[in-house]
Amino acid sequence: MIFPLCSIGIIYFIFKLVENQSNNQIVLEAMIASGLFLPLNMLIVNIYDSLQKRFVLEQENIIYKENIRFFTQEIKSKEEYEETRALIHDMKNHFLVIQRMARNNQNMDILGYLKDLDIHYSVPRLVNSGNFIIDTMINSHYTEIKENKIKYKINVIVPEKIYIDDADLCILLGNILDNAVVAASKSEERELIISIIYKKHKLHIGVKNSHSEKIIKNTKNLFVSTKKNKMGHGIGLTLVKRVLEKYDGFENIEYDTNYFVFIAELNEKCDEMHNYE
Repeated sequence: MIFPLCSIGIIYFIFKLVENQSNNQIVLEAMIASGLFLPLNMLIVNIYDSLQKRFVLEQENIIYKENIRFFTQEIKSKEEYEETRALIHDMKNHFLVIQRMARNNQNMDILGYLKDLDIHYSVPRLVNSGNFIIDTMINSHYTEIKENKIKYKINVIVPEKIYIDDADLCILLGNILDNAVVAASKSEERELIISIIYKKHKLHIGVKNSHSEKIIKNTKNLFVSTKKNKMGHGIGLTLVKRVLEKYDGFENIEYDTNYFVFIAELNEKCDEMHNYE
């Protein structure tokens, strides 16, 4: 608002200066100079509008990441608490049974009972690398992969701590794995290969899945969702690109009529590494 008001004041001042001028050249130049303020004002408004939208988006991203970080911490704490609580309760009963067997010298029965306990308390997982976020994002698809009889190969070699924000990992892996599992479940081959390797402060991600639907790109060379309800779809891949840009990473996508391959590489954030050290 200040800039347009100042522009009006300047234009008024210019016309006052040339009001009594008889030289047409000076008057014309004054009019041209005054006319330049219109596109300049429009440019300022557009810049301000862009900055405002960017600020709002950054604020939304901050809130979104904080919510994801809080959610993952809450889930982890809740899981550990519930598992410990249930385990303590069950172990009391199991100890009583084993104690009764031991008093009756039922050694073989004790071994069989312990074997059953090992099977019972084995949590169904696709991967157990030690990294909570990566394991959670992959294991969350366990039921869907099993129910759709998807043939899978998963190779994850990562440390427990990676200097990539938890929220960014959730956004990246969540979108890529969701799309891959859904596509594989609808295909005839039903195949899924996941490879996540950490090496020299870089995280290498490779996901290959079978698919049967036609892959479509728009005029901006972006993939178009084939889902019936397209509202909100496609945003995920945009967020994936933002995450890759944030960590100076890159992606490579290849596909044919049967398979879709996504490859990405991310660099750890050096500032977080130094702060931790």
